[in-house]
Amino acid sequence: MATRKRQLTTKSDKSTRIYYPTKHPENHINPRRNQIKQLYKATETYRERAILSLFYGCGLRRTEGEKLNIKDIHFRNNLLYVREGKNKKRRAIPISQQVKTDLQNYIYKERKGEDQAVILNQIGRRMRGDAYNKILKNIIVKSNVSHLESDISLHCLRHSIATHLLESGLSVEYVRDFLGHKNLESTQVYTRVNKGQLYKLSTL
Repeated sequence: MATRKRQLTTKSDKSTRIYYPTKHPENHINPRRNQIKQLYKATETYRERAILSLFYGCGLRRTEGEKLNIKDIHFRNNLLYVREGKNKKRRAIPISQQVKTDLQNYIYKERKGEDQAVILNQIGRRMRGDAYNKILKNIIVKSNVSHLESDISLHCLRHSIATHLLESGLSVEYVRDFLGHKNLESTQVYTRVNKGQLYKLSTL
């Protein structure tokens, strides 16, 4: 469904406009840091932790997670490669030590199957989006996290990591590259930004 857009003009330069969807990103349900920790604690398998680490820790889109193959993860260099993101854009994502550990535990200790995909289903084949969402919902139920509704999606995890990276002081440019956005305006849409960051976006 097409999203109707409106424009924002900053006081510093009335000719500079940032476009963003009418539906504000804060309308999404996005886990806070402490809630993310509770989701991790609620996991019972290496696969569940790996899924959280891909979609929160690496900020992957659902389709990117589906397409991810074993060869796309370079543990030696601490990098995960998205070979074909949105608009066929490629990017390299640095992975933290915790994400690295979560993925290695799943791949080397629990994963069973001949498929080249990273995350496999119960019969050893590439896992698809609906299955990912079912696992996420199950983790939420087990976590008993208050104020987290059952309709939280994988995209909410992506939104959360973007917000948390900005809150930690990382630059808008870094978060743009991390998420695989083409334009800075897209990063502004999917992260909560304060007035200072919004001004920075408008003057770049």
